Amino acid sequence: MKTICAWCNKVLTEGDTPDGMLSHGICPDCLEELIRTPEISLADFLNSIEFPVLVTDHSLAVQQMNRTAERILGGSVGESVGLKFGAAIECLHAGMPGGCGGNESCEGCVLRKTIKETYEDGQPRYGVYSEHELMPANGARARRFRFSATKAGEAVLLAIEEVREVPLAT
Repeated sequence: MKTICAWCNKVLTEGDTPDGMLSHGICPDCLEELIRTPEISLADFLNSIEFPVLVTDHSLAVQQMNRTAERILGGSVGESVGLKFGAAIECLHAGMPGGCGGNESCEGCVLRKTIKETYEDGQPRYGVYSEHELMPANGARARRFRFSATKAGEAVLLAIEEVREVPLAT
């Protein structure tokens, strides 16, 4: 899968897929610019991106997200900041005792593992898939996410490249 910088469109990794899908990350130059440019707020920077982006910390808690992420995930920044990612997407397991990451089902969560590994080793991950059963107020459903994760300082930027409804497991 070909990966490009979401800001300047520089090619980060080459690759082809039958459907021509792209993955997005952030190149070192744009990341440096983001860190060096204090006159633009993080919220304004994230809102300049056309696809959903979230910022998580070492505990996997949401620190910020753009308007597109609000629309896709169905929650506002104010409602989501401080929540673990699983709670922000209304993962069924996040609503159980122990919360997001607090039960056996969470041990195999690709999304949690990817964010945690990216935070720990600083290596970006592109075009990762993770499926979650959700329990929002309007009823159970399942979604498949395709995302990329990039470490930026003490945070991980999570670019959600695709969200697809999938049949619930029976």
